Amino acid sequence: MNCIIRPCTVKDCKVILQFIKEIAVHYRLPPTDVKVTLEALREDGFGAQPQYDCYVAELPPQQTNKEGGIVGYVLSSFTYSTWKGRNLYVDNLYVQPQFRGQQIGKRLIEKAAQEGATFHKALDQVKTTPEALREDGFGRHPKFGCLVAEVPPDHRSKDGRTIVGYQFHYFRYCTWQGRLVFGEDLYVMPEFRGQGIGTSLLSQVAKVRLAPKFSLSSSPNCVGQIWGQWAIAPSVGPDPQLALAHGCTQLRFMSANWNQPATALYKKLGAVDVTARDNWLVWHIEGQAVGEMAKRATQ
Repeated sequence: MNCIIRPCTVKDCKVILQFIKEIAVHYRLPPTDVKVTLEALREDGFGAQPQYDCYVAELPPQQTNKEGGIVGYVLSSFTYSTWKGRNLYVDNLYVQPQFRGQQIGKRLIEKAAQEGATFHKALDQVKTTPEALREDGFGRHPKFGCLVAEVPPDHRSKDGRTIVGYQFHYFRYCTWQGRLVFGEDLYVMPEFRGQGIGTSLLSQVAKVRLAPKFSLSSSPNCVGQIWGQWAIAPSVGPDPQLALAHGCTQLRFMSANWNQPATALYKKLGAVDVTARDNWLVWHIEGQAVGEMAKRATQ
């Protein structure tokens, strides 16, 4: 089969949106559950600040009985792990049912892996270093945002720290909902837990990252808001553009199933356990397997 894997163009967005609705039907959900619009797909994929990458699988029109010949796609965005560094997140991999079993899905995801590793030169990156955090958070193209909880010097921790917690996040793209914020880490030192610091860190993420507009001060001591004897402050880099989120309406995160205090906190804040509700599974392709996928895309 003469299948071509190529980058998606703005003209392909109409087909991609139709495929997204087909996925909703596959999961026995009404197409109305798809909130992303054609205009959002075009702006968020091909505007001034692209939020995702997309590749399509195309066959000659005579093999598909339709104009255009697009039979599948893979849509991905870059995420960040405080343990692993840069990652590629695949939001959708879809091939129309009549064209499955022909290695099209395999070729699509291998292409996404190859392009992601090539762009970020990250095939051999297996863990985060202080240098990587500085570059990826405060370089020319920041990959994440971070808020810290800071106490006055006279309320420092037992080991002398004034920064007692942090919340680490980045932007991601969902084909059903559009732009969203993913919370990678939420941490408060044990001796400062139970004082509402974790709640306020997440609340500040919602204010700073989900609000239509928010500009960060360039001062490293800027404080977003004061709560009692501690404060939430943006961890500011030379380019604060990461904070200028437009249209994000959702905050996502993962937690360990044994961490009951965190589970209680998230439920209190109105979070929904989608693993229990929707039966989603989270999959990782790591290390050597990623490199092998990328190499196969060039064969």
